[in-house]
Amino acid sequence: MTPRDGEAFLALTDQIAKARGVCVGSYKHGCLVRRIAARMRARSAENYLAYARVLRDDPMVAVAKTCAENGPWNVVAIAEPLGGSRSLPPASPPVSPPPLPSLPVDPWLTAPHTAPQRVADTRRQPMRLSALFEEFCHFLRVEKGATPATIATYRWCFGDFQAFVMKQVGGTVLLAHFTEETCRRYQYDLAGRELKSGTIRVRLAVLGSFGKWMVRRDKLVRNPADRLTRPRRKARVPAVPAWDTVKVLLEQCGPRERAILARVREAQG
Repeated sequence: MTPRDGEAFLALTDQIAKARGVCVGSYKHGCLVRRIAARMRARSAENYLAYARVLRDDPMVAVAKTCAENGPWNVVAIAEPLGGSRSLPPASPPVSPPPLPSLPVDPWLTAPHTAPQRVADTRRQPMRLSALFEEFCHFLRVEKGATPATIATYRWCFGDFQAFVMKQVGGTVLLAHFTEETCRRYQYDLAGRELKSGTIRVRLAVLGSFGKWMVRRDKLVRNPADRLTRPRRKARVPAVPAWDTVKVLLEQCGPRERAILARVREAQG
């Protein structure tokens, strides 16, 4: 689900909640997504916006009567109009109006088999960053085939970042704390500890991979580590052995090795 689809889905659930006056958050998010997708296929709605127009434009027929006779129904199905004619027949001239016609009930409607319970709306609770990182490590192990040593390195780097942020916020590190400004302050803190540029690059790369994974999982809109300027990778000068070491090596060489070295020296001029 893309961020745009997520906004359309929230708008659709808000429309359902306003239409029936119930708390949509008491239902599990995955259950709502699956059942709304089934209704969208049944009503030939291409996306959430099209399904919202179906709920807004079609009249609701015999919903109140059905709820009164059979008890509470699933909130997603109640918000959708039941099958049948689009309008009720006009009332007859007598004082008592005629009874409502018997309309076929949507086969997707099923009476609940469990007693009503109070369920917390966990979707709006703040998400701990450490819990998301555990999911990221599981992704590395299963889908990327990362070794235990690699995952241990990722955990150590994230633990250092989490300890830094905990000192800044004075409590639990949440998803909202994983911002570009926080990552930049962490980079400055690493430089203040006089760590090598290679070490800083590795720790920022861990944050970048973690942010990229969260963007793909629709946890974030943008990777906070994308705009960080990582330190340059310094070129390593090859180590040259001392002349005493070279002489010891030449003494251990046989005639064949001496002839090869002589040809190499001749080729180099």
